[in-house]
Amino acid sequence: MRQAAWLNTAPRRASKRGGTDEPISRRKKLQADGIEPDEPPIDAGAHLIEYLFEVGPDAPGAMGPVPITHADIAHWQGNTGIILNAWEARTLRRLSREYVGACIDAQEPDALPPYLPAEAVARRRAAVARNVAAALSGRGSARKES
Repeated sequence: MRQAAWLNTAPRRASKRGGTDEPISRRKKLQADGIEPDEPPIDAGAHLIEYLFEVGPDAPGAMGPVPITHADIAHWQGNTGIILNAWEARTLRRLSREYVGACIDAQEPDALPPYLPAEAVARRRAAVARNVAAALSGRGSARKES
């Protein structure tokens, strides 16, 4: 859910400079650039995620999106004829809370994605290691020159 929220959120702009551009979600930006967004594999419970996006995944609140309520879930069940077990309803609420919280965090322009595939993590680690090595080697040579 956190990855979906990160992808579906448009980062807050650092400053507004007279443009009328509407904020665009990370998902739409990636897709416009021809990049398929990374999503974690779902081993079980995919039906619950599908249900959550039918119900919500959030509800309008006075100061922005809020998690869906049990009443929202009950109304959805009544409208669709789908009857959830108690654990499924609780899980929908928990997923909604995760989604809303992650959307708030994802508004930061430099928010990192909650999920990266293993190969992307390895690439990032290698890049960090190269940067640290370069910084340390530059620092060492600067000391010798002084």
